[in-house]
Amino acid sequence: MTKIKLTDALIADGLVCNPKIKTIEYFGTAEQPVWSDIGAAFPNVREILDRVTCAPRTLNADFFRAFPNLNELATDAALDLTGLNTDEMPLITNMLGDAILNNGADLGLFLSRYQDKVLSVTVLSGDIAIPKEEIPRIHQLSLNLVDVDNVNLDFSLCDRLKHLNINQPKSKAPLSLTYKMPRQFDSLLLQVHKLGETKIESPKKMKRLDFGIKSLQKGCEIQINGLVECDKFNFHLAGKVIPENLYPDLKHINYLSLSLPGMAGEIPPAFLSGIETIKYELTLMQDVAYTTLHPLLTRCTDLEKLIAPTLSLANIGALTAAPQLRNLEITGQAMNSDIWPQMQSLVSLSIDKAVGTELPAGLRAHQNVCYLTLTNCALSGLGDLSSMSDLKYAYIFMDAKSNAAKEMTFNELLTVSDLKSVKLEPHPQSQPIEMLRHLHGRLYAHNITLKRAKMARRGAQLVDESRILQQSDLPDATKSRLFTLLYNTTNLAQLVCDDPLLHLTFLEAGYKPLHAGTMKWLGEQAKRNLQAKPLDANSRLFICGKSYLKQAELNKKAKEYQFTLAKQLDDQVTHVVIGKDPVATAQIDHAIHTLIDDTALNEWFEHQAPKFMQQPESSEQGMIDNIIAMLRSPDQSAHLVAIAMLEQGGVTDEMLMPMFYVLKTSADKAFRNKMRELLKGKGCGMFQKAVHDKVMFHDVRDLNDVGMPAGEGEFYKRLSRRVKHWGEDLCLAFSREYFHHHGDGLLYLLSRKELPRNEESPIRVDAINDLVEGETLNWHRGCGFHLVLANANEKQRQDCHQGPQYYLTDGYVTDLKTVLPTWLPKERTIRELNLENCNLGALPKGFEHYTDITRLSLRFNHLSELPASLKKLTKLEELDLSYNHFYEFPAILYKLKSLKKLDFRRASQPDIFGDYQTKYDLVTVPQDFRDAFPDCVILDGADA
Repeated sequence: MTKIKLTDALIADGLVCNPKIKTIEYFGTAEQPVWSDIGAAFPNVREILDRVTCAPRTLNADFFRAFPNLNELATDAALDLTGLNTDEMPLITNMLGDAILNNGADLGLFLSRYQDKVLSVTVLSGDIAIPKEEIPRIHQLSLNLVDVDNVNLDFSLCDRLKHLNINQPKSKAPLSLTYKMPRQFDSLLLQVHKLGETKIESPKKMKRLDFGIKSLQKGCEIQINGLVECDKFNFHLAGKVIPENLYPDLKHINYLSLSLPGMAGEIPPAFLSGIETIKYELTLMQDVAYTTLHPLLTRCTDLEKLIAPTLSLANIGALTAAPQLRNLEITGQAMNSDIWPQMQSLVSLSIDKAVGTELPAGLRAHQNVCYLTLTNCALSGLGDLSSMSDLKYAYIFMDAKSNAAKEMTFNELLTVSDLKSVKLEPHPQSQPIEMLRHLHGRLYAHNITLKRAKMARRGAQLVDESRILQQSDLPDATKSRLFTLLYNTTNLAQLVCDDPLLHLTFLEAGYKPLHAGTMKWLGEQAKRNLQAKPLDANSRLFICGKSYLKQAELNKKAKEYQFTLAKQLDDQVTHVVIGKDPVATAQIDHAIHTLIDDTALNEWFEHQAPKFMQQPESSEQGMIDNIIAMLRSPDQSAHLVAIAMLEQGGVTDEMLMPMFYVLKTSADKAFRNKMRELLKGKGCGMFQKAVHDKVMFHDVRDLNDVGMPAGEGEFYKRLSRRVKHWGEDLCLAFSREYFHHHGDGLLYLLSRKELPRNEESPIRVDAINDLVEGETLNWHRGCGFHLVLANANEKQRQDCHQGPQYYLTDGYVTDLKTVLPTWLPKERTIRELNLENCNLGALPKGFEHYTDITRLSLRFNHLSELPASLKKLTKLEELDLSYNHFYEFPAILYKLKSLKKLDFRRASQPDIFGDYQTKYDLVTVPQDFRDAFPDCVILDGADA
């Protein structure tokens, strides 16, 4: 054994010397342990993991003297190296996490004895001064300063350090900085709240300088001396005081960004006059005088990109000095200039907050522009873009608060001859109908992106809908009318439309978001149509798509009822059966063709010659109940008897769900085929699709890799993926039917998003009401995880306590977000909530509405904290939090003034490698809580 866990109890019992120990994991609570005794017991320790479980302690000189061979250290404690010399300080090769130093004077010693490449150090107080003799061994250093006023770093002799980050987010006094860089140095990042006198000696070349300064002390200067060439220089100063001579030697830059938001007026000429070349990109967040900008652009003949959001109209003329510019980003205030220069190299143009009736003609004359981006756009039109012959990518995002933006139709995009990609975010009240519809005739759908305010998913759907309509054979006027209807529909689930052209067009295209609504519409329409116009000797029936009814059966029925089966759709056809995957639906003439579906047709056949259990006034209800009982029996022989009776007596509506359950959970393929034959043509179109769906559930109750039932996890995953194919109502009904059989499977139903009470599914309402037992809502029984643990051994129960989100659900439901119905406590009296073993990582949404409960069980979940809203349960008397994952005692429990019993046994997460039967790092109930609740019965510790 080379690793040991040290606790207060183990230390108190006395330590036995063990030279083999290399790693100590320390869980003690003492603020200053006797490190010399620990070091003497374990003289060869190389790694210490300090798990601070008390108020933050300090690792002082005694600690480092006790472990001279220490190489790796992980701790949240501050380090105090006072009194240590270089020979006494161990050589640290790895710090797991940030190092925290009490005093800045210790930084030089610590860096000289640290050998890893990257280090982050937090200095709590004191000045920092590192002479050039104390050479750090690291490659990258990050300094986080708390109460430090002066930093003096001389790294001129250091040949390893390449990157330095200095960060001081808040400070009372300004930070004075003196820094001599190494001869070969790459980057300095300085993020300071208040900066005082700053002098930096730099090498001639650097890769990056990044200054973020909130304020500069009045009378102080920032000087960067010696720097001639820099790849990237970013300077952001928010205060009003600005340096006069920031970089006197700087001549050549690839990327320069200047931002002085606190300054009034233009950027001072001194910031730009000494620069000879900017090769790639210049960002000016404030305006600059024409007399400064024009000469700068004249000198920077290689400049490719200019970002100038505050560029004024007066400075537009300066752009004549930069004909080589390829990328330009400006705002609307500079857009409307009458003297726009023609920049022949301009490829990308971006304008923020453009206003007016259209883009200026001078801008639209840039034929080489390939990318056009308009953000926060308040234009009412774009203008003729035909002169922009190279334009291929247009990205336009409208200002939702602008009245002018309502008028934008984007139709001018159709004047662009070779457009490749479009991204649009129209005003919420605009109607870019025609543009979107015609655009699909020229672009692939994946090259069109449409965003709707607060409806990102709906925008993508509209792009698909526009494409489908454009590719259909419908007249243009019909395409426009239907797309207008869809564009003004924010939620397809709430679409109300009886237009058969819309439903059939999207059914033919296989468009899933409308499929459930279309199948429901078709089922209702088909029944009404066949009742109004039944089949007779003058009827000609055409099958559009694939029918679930076999051809031989259709031929038999046609002969029996004297109607004719048509092989092609023409004016002689009277009835059209819309089957699976219909084609050429635009050829259907709704004035002469009656639409029906398989279900309506099959029901009409049965109505003409009903079997004895299908008689309108059937007296066989007892037999029907008996058959349903057989179908719900676990005995497959009972299922076979039920099938024989169904073949003789026929299928009724109340049998459909029990039959569907048996179909989906049977492993016998021949049996499933018989069941499909009986269900053929029954229910709605979505039900028929589900009947013929190949996904089965007979194997979800198998054991997983650790020998436990796969249970809820596998069932939940599989059923969640069928919603688009079966429809929400059928999935809810199947979930409830499965629960009736096995006692689990209801998790899918319980985890659905809650709807207003009048819109809630009756299936979900009934299932939740069934979980109410007297005055108790037994959510625990509904979630069904108790079955996983029913026959579990002790090791499996420990695993489920340690990681229930993995062991209970096989990893398929890692963070369950169930929603307690807010309507239930308004309709039923609920005094107790049983949320035991529900795989909860947080309390369910809606629990705060159950204000009358006196008992709450949250036992055996993986809760690590409790919300502040728990205090709303003012009547709560008994609370069970045992077997959870709390890191500390929840402070919110002090607010539960009515509490009479608290179970906090094993309320913290066990170590996966620990000894579950004896000890692990338990969180217990503090004494001050016991004192505050003297009459409360408290259970804690590891007692079962």
